Amino acid sequence: MKKKSLWLIVLTVVMCLSFSIALAACGEKEEDKYSSATVLQIANKDELQAEWYEDGEDRTVKLTLPPELTENDVRITSNNPAVVLVEGKTLKAAGVGMAKITVFADDESDSVNIRVKQSLKEITITNKSELRKILVNEERTVEFSVRPDAYDVENAKVEITSSNASVVSVNDKTAKAVGLGDATLTVKIGNISDSVDVSVVNMSNPTFGIGDGTVVKGLTGKKIELPFAALSCDGKDLRDYVEAVCDNGLTFDKKTMSVTAAQKGEYSVTMSVADPRDVSKSTSVTFTVQTYRNIFADYNGYGNIGYESYEDGKQFVADAEQVTSFDRWDATFASFDMIPSRTYYAEIVIDSESKADWSTFYGMTHSVKGDASRWLTAYMDRGAAVTRDPDPADEESRYYSGARDFRIKDIDIENDMNCWELHQGNNPKTQILYSYGLYRFRGLDKIESFPCKLATARIGDFFYFFVNDDYVCTVTNEYLQGKDTVPGYFQQTGIQTDIKNIVWLSGAEAEAKFNALTDNGSKMFGEFAPSEWWKTENEASEHITHATDNDKGANYTFDTDALTGENKGIVTPYIFFDGNFTFEWEYQFDPSTTAGNWDRFMALEVRHLRDENEQWGSNYSNKYAFLFGSSWQKNGDNDLCAMVKCFSKNKPNDWDWEHPAVVSGGQEWYSNSKKLKYSVTRICMENDEGKPFARYTFVIQRADGTERSEWTYDDYGLDKWNSPCEPVILLWKNKGVKGTYSNVKWSIPEKSISIINKKTLQEKWVVGEDDRTVGISVTGNLGSSVTVTSSNTDVISVDGNTLKAVGGGTATITVKCGDFTDSVQITVTPALESVSITNKEALSAAWKLSAGGTRNVEIAFNPSDIYNADNTSVEIISSNTDVITVSGTTLTPVEVGRTTITIKVGDLTDTIQITITGDKPVLSLDSTADIYGVEGSEITLPGFTVISVEGDEVEEPDVTVTCEGVTISDGKFTATEKGEYTVTYSYEGADDVTVKVNVYRKAISSVFAEGDEVRVQYTENADSMNDEKQTIVLNTTKNTYAQFNMAADKNFYAEATFVIAAQDGNQNFYGIYAADPTNTNRYLAAMTDRGNDKNNEWFRAVKIVDFDTTKDNWTDVISTKFWCRNVFKYGQKITEKAEDRVTIALARIDDIFYMFIDGQAVMGFTAENYNGKDMVVGIFQKNAVQDTQITAMNYLSGEEAKTKFNVLTSNGSELLGEYRYSGWWEDVNHASEHISSSADASKGTNFTFTGAVQDENAGVVTPNINFDSDFTFEWEFKFADGTTTGGNWDKYMRVELRNSDNSDWGFRFTATAQVYGSDNLCIGANINGTDSVQDLGGAWSYDENYAGQYKFSISRKIGTDNTTFTFKAWKKNVSGEYELVHDKSWTGTETKWFGAATNPAIVVIKSVNVAGEYTNIKWSATATQE
Repeated sequence: MKKKSLWLIVLTVVMCLSFSIALAACGEKEEDKYSSATVLQIANKDELQAEWYEDGEDRTVKLTLPPELTENDVRITSNNPAVVLVEGKTLKAAGVGMAKITVFADDESDSVNIRVKQSLKEITITNKSELRKILVNEERTVEFSVRPDAYDVENAKVEITSSNASVVSVNDKTAKAVGLGDATLTVKIGNISDSVDVSVVNMSNPTFGIGDGTVVKGLTGKKIELPFAALSCDGKDLRDYVEAVCDNGLTFDKKTMSVTAAQKGEYSVTMSVADPRDVSKSTSVTFTVQTYRNIFADYNGYGNIGYESYEDGKQFVADAEQVTSFDRWDATFASFDMIPSRTYYAEIVIDSESKADWSTFYGMTHSVKGDASRWLTAYMDRGAAVTRDPDPADEESRYYSGARDFRIKDIDIENDMNCWELHQGNNPKTQILYSYGLYRFRGLDKIESFPCKLATARIGDFFYFFVNDDYVCTVTNEYLQGKDTVPGYFQQTGIQTDIKNIVWLSGAEAEAKFNALTDNGSKMFGEFAPSEWWKTENEASEHITHATDNDKGANYTFDTDALTGENKGIVTPYIFFDGNFTFEWEYQFDPSTTAGNWDRFMALEVRHLRDENEQWGSNYSNKYAFLFGSSWQKNGDNDLCAMVKCFSKNKPNDWDWEHPAVVSGGQEWYSNSKKLKYSVTRICMENDEGKPFARYTFVIQRADGTERSEWTYDDYGLDKWNSPCEPVILLWKNKGVKGTYSNVKWSIPEKSISIINKKTLQEKWVVGEDDRTVGISVTGNLGSSVTVTSSNTDVISVDGNTLKAVGGGTATITVKCGDFTDSVQITVTPALESVSITNKEALSAAWKLSAGGTRNVEIAFNPSDIYNADNTSVEIISSNTDVITVSGTTLTPVEVGRTTITIKVGDLTDTIQITITGDKPVLSLDSTADIYGVEGSEITLPGFTVISVEGDEVEEPDVTVTCEGVTISDGKFTATEKGEYTVTYSYEGADDVTVKVNVYRKAISSVFAEGDEVRVQYTENADSMNDEKQTIVLNTTKNTYAQFNMAADKNFYAEATFVIAAQDGNQNFYGIYAADPTNTNRYLAAMTDRGNDKNNEWFRAVKIVDFDTTKDNWTDVISTKFWCRNVFKYGQKITEKAEDRVTIALARIDDIFYMFIDGQAVMGFTAENYNGKDMVVGIFQKNAVQDTQITAMNYLSGEEAKTKFNVLTSNGSELLGEYRYSGWWEDVNHASEHISSSADASKGTNFTFTGAVQDENAGVVTPNINFDSDFTFEWEFKFADGTTTGGNWDKYMRVELRNSDNSDWGFRFTATAQVYGSDNLCIGANINGTDSVQDLGGAWSYDENYAGQYKFSISRKIGTDNTTFTFKAWKKNVSGEYELVHDKSWTGTETKWFGAATNPAIVVIKSVNVAGEYTNIKWSATATQE
């Protein structure tokens, strides 16, 4: 027991010592805080996770470290530094949110999540104005806000306190006024607070924030906000209870506490207000409102819209002192704030201390008030283009640099993507009316950059523009026509510019200002000089004067007849007319003007502003549209010839006064004893097809209205113009004449819409007849589309402007556009429903031929009240005029038989059958017309009828049908030979009847076509019997081969003429083909395309194609064997041609094929595949024009074919012609001028080359035969006397072999006349080898007994591996025999330019500096070795 107690005592002591040691450890200093542990840990997580606010005090991470780690081994990181930022062991609350703090050391780590809350920055009482004054016993809610908004107010401790609870008590957020006095209310959260001083008062009068007599200033048309409020004694807004009494012209808006004045002036305003809680508490105030002119109303511009600004004191001042500006680089538009009208004037002065340049624009505008998207803008650059300034240092020189260019543009911001193209450009949609260099060229006074006055006026629908009080130009604008508008200002500038001296006038004041500036319009007339060329050319300015005589109206006198150049005396009012216009003037020639001879005249030129290339420019179009005036002539007592001439796309070169060409006659004579009056009017219209045109009317008459002439012309404009009603400018030409212009006027015809073909529409019209079209004329821009309506659609229906007569009656057709209408009343006649023969019984009664006499057809019409015999044309027809004839309504018997009488009105008919009886039977045929049929085919004969003497038809009559030498069976006629046959019909007792049968040649024996079953359609008429005129049609347009009805042969000639219904281009092919009858898969076709007018030259290509139907591309005409691209220009230059027909022939003579067009040889060729084979021949066509007729078919074989060929070619001599492979050869080669041939049969195919052509390519002759395989070409040649003298390798006869495809030569065989002894000749052959020309060597011939004649041959033999060309020459000796003097050959596979030695070859003959005779020229498709 004692032992156990002792043990417990010892154990207790040990535990106490251990606990004491632990306590000692816990009491260590902070720097010893890292306690030893088995793992790395954050020791103060609870402390770190305690509530923490943004920007709160920093916190420190405490750790426990295992023995093996030190402080330097540990890293501390934050996964969200924007919330908690780590700096060593220190943590900073950087932002609101959650962050994870992690400590790392080797593989050990620990972490803690820390939330940072939003801290309060500021607290604000938001209704202080309501709290500052409170009536006794009233309560107010204290409203406040915190910053930031995310601060958690709901969970925050909010304190609202009063500094004096006896004045204001607080319960939660409610403050109550409990006694008179002052108190301070405070709202507090933590250490953040806000306060407001509160006064508790009794009820008293409200107040205005203005005293009696105060002056308030503003602009007309703008709201003038009053700078004060109506407040109750406790600060409540009483604006809803304010009443105001204003002078007339001033309106008050209590919602905005503002006033508005329509006119500038001074207005008195009395305002009063009562507190609604106690209306006895009230007050009033009287003050003055002064309003000044508001300058601008509507704005727009490029990019952001800019508004005006004013210098201090320069806004609320008198009009003349107002100064404003727009400080923007981009385009800016601003309309003046004036009442819209059609009569006004406006001017401004622009000024700046900065220097302007050519890209600085200022101008005046016109627009519809309230519409800021469309601006008619006239603008001018304010300085010289630096790059064009000859001397920038010279102040004077800047006036001569092309600056002060004046432009007018209709700027449509919404609809024109080019609206911001402000400089002159070539875009056809950028319509800029342009006057170049107002000072330099127009002669206006020197225009300083600044200051500068700009002005514009609108009088009616004309817009006038001025610079420094000088008139510049006038425009009309279809869009603004008839609309009230206002003027305005435009600028595009990068400098500060002041706009001042702003004046606008309207009504009579505006007209008076305009008349003063222009002297009633007379100062508008000046020299036409929009560019440097015109300024130099035109001399009119020195000769223009005007009078102030009011009787003369706008006037000027041109005082010289010495300016005889057409452009020397041009005067213009500078009016640009857009759309409709009328321009008129009176003119009196000065009697002292020198008489002319069509070269002196006064004329008004209507000139388009763009030329035919769509260019807009200072020169305007270089082609006028019309020239209208009088020419000063001597023609007896009549001295003046009034004329109009036009320039249009139909008459592009009509510049001669002798061709007025507007109307028949085109000119009228007038005496010169009185003044003449002229006018030109343009109305823009559309034709029935909707195509726009401008109708010009030109009138010349005496001023008193006598001797009047009128011309009208419809102008459709040039192809590239958008419209024939594009803007024009009018110019007077004073060419060699002088005289006075007076009462010059211009106007725009009143807007209207009219039906221009009323008379035509009101002509008789029957239901079902052709539709009619309403012709409509619209004058002016009426603002909407045109509609056409019918008052009775059961009578006339309408589709667009097309009318259809659908029922009888009357309808009014109305055309309408906007508020404009026109009408026409049209009556439609009901359609004829039926016609009938009313006396059929009488007409069909017994009628014996021997009785004779006539009978009349009686006719009834339905409806009968409208139609009768007098107003309705009836056709009466006898089906057999051999029985009864018809004249009018009278029937006359001719022969026994039966006929049907038909009456017909349109598609309405009625019939009656009538029989004429006789004394014997009558045999008649269904038709007695000639019958046609092709030889060897069955021809159906006409049926027959037998009428007995009683007039009855005999059933199955025994009629005999016979024809000598022909078998007739069952009404079928068969003839094996062509010819004319007579077939006789016989019946007992009746007269025989005959019919003629014409059996024509069977030209086509068989047809093969691509895909279709083709039928040969023979045209059957009298020409069918004439082989030369026989015509067929093949009812297909695909590849077709129609074989002529002839036997196969080695020699043949075949031709046909193709008559084409329409010219359809160069994809339609026609020709002749030849084929081996034992191989139905191959067709050798010689063809030409239909031809077209290419580059104003007749174009027709010739192609030789060897079709193989077993190949996929057998229909492809591109796989050409030989071709010539234009036989009328190249090849043998065919001269005869017709646009609707072509004759094509193909001949084959001893394996050489020849193609002819219109009787002239085109080319020859060989086709190795067919050598030695008999061939058939026929017609070929591909992509043929529908209904192409084939006629004049002729085909021969054997000796007949050879004879035909020899006749056509003069035994081959006419095959020889000028070599024309391409346009280059056409220009260089002139051999045709030196070729002649002889009819001497001993000379065979021959030609003589006369003259001495020096250029080796200028005298090239060819038979134009293309050899595709083996061939031999031989000829005899004799130099003309004297041509061999003096040669030095430059006199020679040469034959070349050229590649048919590319015209490059590969082989030459030359005989050269040289000076070497006497009568010397060198014969040699050359090969255009792989790298250079290879000489095969030559032979000299210089025998004194030389007879002067040689024989030559070239042959090609194509072997399995190589090809051999052989060149031989023989000299004729004194015995007349030929001796071989040259024998060279070449064997190989290709040459440099010729290509493969097997390529198709063509022979050309060159005669250079020599003349001579070529005889017995021969060629064959074999390589012969003589």
